[in-house]
Amino acid sequence: MEKLIIEASINESARKEDNPHVPYGPEEGARDGIAAAKAGAAIIHYHPRDEEGQNLWHLGTEMYLECYRLIREECPDVLVYPTQRGAHEENTPHLFELARDEVEGLELATVDIFPEEGITGHDGSFVAKLLEDLRALNVSYSIGVRHTGHMRHIARFHEQGLIGDTLIMKIFWNEFSLGPPPGIDGLKMYLDLLPPGLECQWFNTVYDGLPGEPTLRRTSLLAAATGGHIRTGIGENPMLDGKRGQDAYTNVEHVEMAVEMTHMAGREVATPDEARAILGMPPREIGMRPKA
Repeated sequence: MEKLIIEASINESARKEDNPHVPYGPEEGARDGIAAAKAGAAIIHYHPRDEEGQNLWHLGTEMYLECYRLIREECPDVLVYPTQRGAHEENTPHLFELARDEVEGLELATVDIFPEEGITGHDGSFVAKLLEDLRALNVSYSIGVRHTGHMRHIARFHEQGLIGDTLIMKIFWNEFSLGPPPGIDGLKMYLDLLPPGLECQWFNTVYDGLPGEPTLRRTSLLAAATGGHIRTGIGENPMLDGKRGQDAYTNVEHVEMAVEMTHMAGREVATPDEARAILGMPPREIGMRPKA
């Protein structure tokens, strides 16, 4: 099997009250991003958070830029990318502000499928428009799915030419009632619905992981053993193994866990440049620039 890509989701909306290691501002985010990259993460996902921990979401462009530039001072090749919150135009201006930044640019975005009105033969959904606009700016994107019905949207986007030769897909597992149960049967449901002939690079992601459940460890090992990739980090699983407070895991420890699982499955960890090649992305010096 090819090399495994590790992504570190370093803060999301997790709170320091649960895990004091959660980074808030750009300096803390850069500190954890650098440490996670040095531990083996090829991709860093960061949310702009103020001193009280409030998520700035689409209003945090300058905080994104400050954090990413600090990361690149020590890890110039690592992939960094922001959040995308919901299928509304007012939630996405930061993506285009980042993409047009002359220094940093934007190589990668994530687009979660949140269509409010189903997809028809003449799709005019915001998600499709967002994909078109990102492609026009030379931004690669992963597509996030939360239940198997979203695979029908992916098939439609593929028909519309909005997915290239390689689909980058995030499978967001949840222990509650969202989507199929996390595991091999649920994974097969997703992969069996891929459009024929489309290469898929998928990431295991446990969203809002319950502290007492081994879901992140179990599904990460499943990903390593079956050709997938691992997204980990305290942003989505701040109290892994039920640990809280000073005993809670750090982002580095999450990445180290993913590295160990990669090796257990007989695979090697991908570098940032290797990750770009696996995901069908251009080299950074090309991918960070909007199309002429």
